[in-house]
Amino acid sequence: MTATLIPQILTFEQYLIYEDDTDKRYELERGVLVEMGQARGQHGAI
Repeated sequence: MTATLIPQILTFEQYLIYEDDTDKRYELERGVLVEMGQARGQHGAI
């Protein structure tokens, strides 16, 4: 049997104060934290 992880649903207020002590950036999508990809091209140079 495999374990299924159920993501924790966050409110917008919880998202605003969320800290995980890394340099990763997240966006909130329907209450779930989604890690943002690394900026590329001109966006990465800024």
